[in-house]
Amino acid sequence: MSLVWFLIWQCAFGRLQGRDRRSLPWLPDMVDGMGTTAYSSTAFGALLSEDGPWASDTVTLSYDNGRRRSGLNLQAPNASDWVQSYGYDAAHEVGDASQ
Repeated sequence: MSLVWFLIWQCAFGRLQGRDRRSLPWLPDMVDGMGTTAYSSTAFGALLSEDGPWASDTVTLSYDNGRRRSGLNLQAPNASDWVQSYGYDAAHEVGDASQ
């Protein structure tokens, strides 16, 4: 499973929410044979974006005022971006996800 899909899966269900940057060891930029992958975080320490070594491959995440994941935008080089939004129920669980 790639890092992007791992993050999408984990973050969509809140498993990485509320943790600060020090608890996310993969946030420093990664350099390998393919190029550089850069990560950025929000002011409260959540993953904000991942920009891979290719053009138009950035994953950007958004959050609501409660610091819960509210959306995901995945750039595609030769197609429309894949946009996902999340809604929450009264128990603060993901209750609605739409493209």
